[in-house]
Amino acid sequence: MTATTAAPTTWTPPCRPTETLRITGHDQGAGVSDFFGAAITSYQWAYLITPDRIPALTRLPGGQDGDDVLALLATYHQHTGGQLSDIMNHPDATAHVSNWHS
Repeated sequence: MTATTAAPTTWTPPCRPTETLRITGHDQGAGVSDFFGAAITSYQWAYLITPDRIPALTRLPGGQDGDDVLALLATYHQHTGGQLSDIMNHPDATAHVSNWHS
């Protein structure tokens, strides 16, 4: 997340190893308007990671197989000032992204 005023990122874990991981966020405020223009004040996004990519996603921020991917991503998110796109767009993760603004 890059905006100065942002709603919390939502981490939705898969219930079973065969389910997709979904991470959503909602950015609001001056940072959004600075990036998109004055008429846009809100930006929402979602990353979807298929089950076959979760092991790679766990390793990208330094984890090992069996580590809690959500805890690793939350720590990475905090240490990088809200950055997730570099990991999500990494060829080993290839998360599907959706975004919209208003």
